[in-house]
Amino acid sequence: MRVTMVQVAREAGVDKATVSRALKGDPRISLATREKVWEAVKRLGYEPDAVAKGLSSSKSGMVAVVFRSLASGWTGMFLSGVERVLAKGRTDFMVRSTGGVQGTRESLRRTLSARRVDGLLSLDPQLGNIPGVPAVTVGFRQEGAHSVLIDAEEGLRQLRNLSGGAPIAYRPGPEALFPEMGEALREQAGQEGAQTGWVFCDGQLPPPGRQAVVSCGRATDCCCFGFPRLIWPAFETGVLSARILLNALKGQGALPDVVLVQPRLQVKDAGSEGCEEIV
Repeated sequence: MRVTMVQVAREAGVDKATVSRALKGDPRISLATREKVWEAVKRLGYEPDAVAKGLSSSKSGMVAVVFRSLASGWTGMFLSGVERVLAKGRTDFMVRSTGGVQGTRESLRRTLSARRVDGLLSLDPQLGNIPGVPAVTVGFRQEGAHSVLIDAEEGLRQLRNLSGGAPIAYRPGPEALFPEMGEALREQAGQEGAQTGWVFCDGQLPPPGRQAVVSCGRATDCCCFGFPRLIWPAFETGVLSARILLNALKGQGALPDVVLVQPRLQVKDAGSEGCEEIV
């Protein structure tokens, strides 16, 4: 049978309200009384009711991580980064996806509002805000939210170093990781007015017989097919976005509106079976 707060109060020789205040760290409760309460808690093995705690504090201790799709290979790495930070902050999270369907987005916003989530980590640009809920967006900007974006300039610099400054064609797939770099690559190719053998395949396989760079959300198996890879650092991005959200929930100082994360270019080292990282 679950130990109740009333039993803890009886064991400590105080009333239920005093137990509640002592567990919350209320400064009005003396040190001696707090010690008696915590000793009773340990003896009885009392565990606070998370639901009741949420009702009394107007906090659920839960944040939502919302994807457009869960099919991407980097999803697990991203969530591993999120989990590492939130676990240290004693905050739980739920994972949802919209499937890119507007009706699902609207229903999900209502559900998350009803569940009284404390924060939102959004990877769907069309999800929108939940009134009164702090949000961090990943990969796009949204008014009223902190945003974690790829450092497109750094990614372009690495690609241009690889191609020797030659124009690079851009071929995006349905799950493109670097769409913001596509416009700059197309613009450069148009200004140069020249054909090139280089192509950046963002979310699709490279065409035969072309010098290609492919995008990837994981650093493992980075030299698949023998092509250089531009890595979207999923784990690091998960860590960074969760840290910003946790700080926003705790109100810890002024937070930047936009934080940039750097991609990494990895190429196959001709003299080994491993990968060489270009910075």
